[in-house]
Amino acid sequence: MSYLGASIGILADDLTGASDTALSFHKLGGLASVVLALEGPQPAPQQAQIWSLNTQSRNLSAEQAVT
Repeated sequence: MSYLGASIGILADDLTGASDTALSFHKLGGLASVVLALEGPQPAPQQAQIWSLNTQSRNLSAEQAVT
């Protein structure tokens, strides 16, 4: 699968959404990584084409989720 050298970023409101979406791209041949949180340890650098971020925002109000 080619994305013309581009990276794809996915913002998901929970871990299930981040994982399911990354898996869908992986099944099409993309190299995907799931980022569990913005704070703390991050995945090892790699040649991932797809980065799926768990924002942990599912239970937040709309105002909290966008800040």
